[in-house]
Amino acid sequence: MTSLQPIHPARWGLLLCWNGLALLLLLSLFSPLTKPIWASIDLSFFLFWNNSLEGHPKLQHFWAMANHRWADWFEDLCILGFYSAAVYKAAPEKRKERIFQLLFCVLITATTILVINRLLCRDLLRLRRKSPSIIVPGAIHLTELVPWLSFKVLTSKSFPGDHATTALMFAFSYAYFVRGKLAIAAVIYGILLCLPRLVVGAHWLSDTLVGSGAIVMLSLSWALCSPLSQRLWLKT
Repeated sequence: MTSLQPIHPARWGLLLCWNGLALLLLLSLFSPLTKPIWASIDLSFFLFWNNSLEGHPKLQHFWAMANHRWADWFEDLCILGFYSAAVYKAAPEKRKERIFQLLFCVLITATTILVINRLLCRDLLRLRRKSPSIIVPGAIHLTELVPWLSFKVLTSKSFPGDHATTALMFAFSYAYFVRGKLAIAAVIYGILLCLPRLVVGAHWLSDTLVGSGAIVMLSLSWALCSPLSQRLWLKT
């Protein structure tokens, strides 16, 4: 194992930049000056997608199945496929390092969900927000249109979204280490994974963009721009 080198000043700059952006994003949602803007964006986004379900059985069944737990398992298999492809495409002498990097991504994602989303945001800060399917009058409840399938359409703890945090953590941590076409595909896939919960009204758009987005910025910046990854013998 090589000796630990001092972190480059530019890395500290990136760390401060990402933390600053995350803070500004959170302030934009909770500040009295900008909160109404997010409220308008959230409502417009929800009404657009929610209204698109009316009178379209094929769309109703598609989004219902996309929110079922079987879809979550399929998504996990796809993520495993991305990981396998990254290891396979790495040079033979680099595969052990690539496996370690991807395991680090999984560890950071799980830690982020447990510590930041649940312990900090929900248990300590007591952040509580009802999903649009509960609040918006006349909202289409997909469970009433597809009653034979069990899936999530509402929650009283929508901020931040665990599903979106997991998807974005996977996408951007994977892109950091893998790069190239696989990285682009992973980012697109991660963003698409956020849609099902938004379409059925389980989460507001800002739950994903602000809540999950800020958490991903904070978590990955400290994991990848601080000496942490160096101490875990990762190439940064």
